[in-house]
This record gives sequence, C-alpha cells and structure tokens, in this order.
Amino acid sequence: MVAVADGVGGWADSGVDPALYSRALCRNINSIYLSSVERNDTSALSSVLNKPQDLLIEAAGETRERGSSTAVV
Repeated sequence: MVAVADGVGGWADSGVDPALYSRALCRNINSIYLSSVERNDTSALSSVLNKPQDLLIEAAGETRERGSSTAVV
C-alpha cells in the first residue's frame, strides 16, 4: 500500500500548518490498512485494496486536523 498526500498550502493564510492534515491523513490510511492485515480480515483487506477511495474516505473521516489535501492511494 502506498499513499501520498500533499496539504493545501492556502491553509497557511489561516494560520493552519497544511502538513499536519496530510500527515494525519496518511497515518490514518496506514492504521486502517494495518488493522485489516493484523486482524487477518480478508473481507476488509479486499475492500481496502480494491476500493482505495473507500479507504481514503474512511481515513479522512478519522482525521481531526484542520486542513485539506490532495491524495493518491
């Protein structure tokens, strides 16, 4: 699994470090992926690998930092 995210620099104008969001997003992607691997949950792992957009949506929902990001999974 490879995920790359780049925080939107315009947030800096509002006093928000754009890197914080993109790093948190990637940590959440990794956490969700590893959780399905560790549980040996083939259904969840299949979903994660075959529907990366769902993984990204779930990870974004768990990200509590302010900001936004482009991302590739």
